Amino acid sequence: EAYAWADQGIDTLEAAVAFVRDESIRSGRVEKVKELLQIRDRSLTPGEEKYARSWVDMGFDQEALTMAYEKTCVNTGGLKWPYMNKILLNWHSQGLHTGSQIRGGDKGPGAKGGPRQLDQEEIEAIKRLMREPE
Repeated sequence: EAYAWADQGIDTLEAAVAFVRDESIRSGRVEKVKELLQIRDRSLTPGEEKYARSWVDMGFDQEALTMAYEKTCVNTGGLKWPYMNKILLNWHSQGLHTGSQIRGGDKGPGAKGGPRQLDQEEIEAIKRLMREPE
């Protein structure tokens, strides 16, 4: 474990305390995701844990996760981790991390509203494609 911490730059007592504290908070949030997804009487698999931790790390609040879970269940008939992840990745790419932000700004497939503004990375990719010979 010491080698893993050293690789992450955790080389002081203060950094170790902060790391342990942050991991404890993160683990608590992952447990709340597990409860929200109605997973009881078992631990998350490593793959499920990876999804849940990534959603916590992206900064989604409980309401946003509940909305994604509801949308997943309605559209697929149950919890489908990859499907829910796609919803959350889409919201994350739009900068939507709370329930109120999502209600006000979800521009997913089929969403009403005008076209969204392209970001600089998308504009550069289009320019590169237009310059490439066929």
